[in-house]
Amino acid sequence: MPIYYQERSESDTTGNQELFAPGSIVDGRYKILSLIGQGGMGTVYLCEHIYLGTRLALKVLDAENISSTGIRRFQQEAKLIVSIEHENIVTVHDFGVIADRYPFFTMDYLEGESLAAVLAKKGTFTTTEALPIVKGICAGLSHAHAHGVVHRDIKPSNIMIIDDTDNSDNKRVCLVDFGIAKLSTTNHTEEQSLTRTGEVFGSPLYMSPEQCAGEPVDERADIYSLGCVLFEMLSGTPPFLGATAFTTMVQHYTREKPPTLKEATLGQEFPQEIENIVAKMLSKEVNHRYQNLTSVIQDLGDMEHGRQPRHVGTTFRERNQKSSQDKVPIVFGALTAVVLVAAILLFWQTNQPPGAQSVEPPETANRSATSTLTPTSTSTYSATALATSSATSISTATSTSTSKSTSNPASTATSASIQTSILKPLTAPYDGSKLPSIDAILIPEHPEMLSRIAQPISSADLDKLLSHPDPDSRLDLRMRILTSDDLIKIGKTAWVEHFSAKGAKISNQALSNLTRLKLWNLNLNSSNFNDRGARAISKFNKLRILNLGNTEVSDDGIKEISGMKILEKLELDGTEITVDSLNSLRHCRSLNWLSLRSIKSLNDGDVKPLQSSKLQFLNIEDTAIGDKSVESITAMQELRTICIGESKISIRGTEALLNMKSLKNIHYTVNENINAENWKQLQAKYPKINFRRGMHQGDSYN
Repeated sequence: MPIYYQERSESDTTGNQELFAPGSIVDGRYKILSLIGQGGMGTVYLCEHIYLGTRLALKVLDAENISSTGIRRFQQEAKLIVSIEHENIVTVHDFGVIADRYPFFTMDYLEGESLAAVLAKKGTFTTTEALPIVKGICAGLSHAHAHGVVHRDIKPSNIMIIDDTDNSDNKRVCLVDFGIAKLSTTNHTEEQSLTRTGEVFGSPLYMSPEQCAGEPVDERADIYSLGCVLFEMLSGTPPFLGATAFTTMVQHYTREKPPTLKEATLGQEFPQEIENIVAKMLSKEVNHRYQNLTSVIQDLGDMEHGRQPRHVGTTFRERNQKSSQDKVPIVFGALTAVVLVAAILLFWQTNQPPGAQSVEPPETANRSATSTLTPTSTSTYSATALATSSATSISTATSTSTSKSTSNPASTATSASIQTSILKPLTAPYDGSKLPSIDAILIPEHPEMLSRIAQPISSADLDKLLSHPDPDSRLDLRMRILTSDDLIKIGKTAWVEHFSAKGAKISNQALSNLTRLKLWNLNLNSSNFNDRGARAISKFNKLRILNLGNTEVSDDGIKEISGMKILEKLELDGTEITVDSLNSLRHCRSLNWLSLRSIKSLNDGDVKPLQSSKLQFLNIEDTAIGDKSVESITAMQELRTICIGESKISIRGTEALLNMKSLKNIHYTVNENINAENWKQLQAKYPKINFRRGMHQGDSYN
């Protein structure tokens, strides 16, 4: 969905400030003493319980957020905090509604300073000073994760450092502001309904790549954000700091890796162990990151006791050393005003007229980003502004299309009023907590639209990258415009075995230049890949993993690649393939992993061609596949994992799946077909099956 960004200026006094002046009595129990501040969803006051004499913080939903969705989000924040009581998480005491209009809840009033305030005064922490603070954050956040809660907005201003005793060395760390937290086990449909118009979604300085791209997030997104915080504590600056929120988000998503702490501090030496830990927390790919905070705590503890961190392998150490010694980074650079406006305008999601041919990128050396600006039709965005005071925030906007394809969501044409202040640069000094005021940033409604804002890479930068082999034989050129000349160069680079062009704009036919590579993993998700590209890669005889999710590939293209003899894993999420493609995939004898998530053109019963396959993993989430397909699925004798969240399979059909001898794991959601109590009964009845509530997270396509 599109993402809308707005930050309230310090002079903005809208909301509930005038409504609850000092001395006001709230809900007959709480006397307002002063205004503390404002966050993404509401205003926070210092109050006193008039009967008990205790001081508390009282958070009230802002007037502009009073809607059914806003109230549900606010209630969710209170419920989430109550459900995860922990010494490192702020405690909620009461919840109510003022004057039948303003929801509120009370929580601990924390005597201390935010980490952002401490950083503004202190500048940096030593490693010895930082580790106990980060371990405290990990403890609280790990507890939240264990209860299925993902914070989604970890940043210095949401971390309080509290003096619990007169001993200044004894400080407690406390996480606050769960206003945009979510249950990782939340019903997918419910989650979508809570993240539409006017909902905060994150803070660009600390957002994970998947969060910047609008993709599903889990606890590993919090780990990335915490890595950004730790990086800032040690170096004095976040790992990525663009001139605007937009460029910062692009850097999170496109930059191959963050600088080392040594690079960020212009030569200051840090223990290699902390460099490795930070690098792993900040890995772009979720599957390369720490998978849980317990591992982070263990590695930090190992480091404190002089031991080698147990979860940081040789790969991370070698990669960091090579990066600091001789690897020349790609210059993604400061985008010029022209290029940045061009990128934003490309969010218009140009709509091809009926019968128009898709346009390939230029085959010449012309690499001007502005040459791609050819919007052909428009529609209108309506956005509800959601203001915050202390942190850059993200909320969503909805679009009402005036020219929309009924078959392909990628063809939805949109336009937006582009605010000139989006180009406003950062001004010194940087205070470590927020970006300057920016009125609007629009992110594509559909992942495949990422290719519409792809940026060119210069020949010199590409040459530098290709001349320095990656230790994992991995080449990452996501969100780039790749011409045939670029692909010819890449095709001559023998060390490339794993190529990611996620969100890229590629010359489809020129992909044939990669045939001579020992390419085994190819990620083209959200690119402009089409049937011509499928024809070009059909001769890749070493390919084992292929991600074509959210691309323009059709049944004809799938027929082209169905002859790949050793293809094992294939993602087709969000494409428009039909049962004809599944018929073609019968010929992929080595295929054991298939994801068909969110393919709206598949009907119940369409999986029948796969019933004799060797699939071990099948994802049919968010499709029309239901009980008519169960017989075919149960015929898959090697199936170990099935993902059925938001599909049409009933409780009866689910039981049939659970009775499969080979099945070990099931990913599910609570929905209209199967309620929470049903799932609880099924878990008790099938104790050998691993039940995972929530949509499947992550993939195998790094």
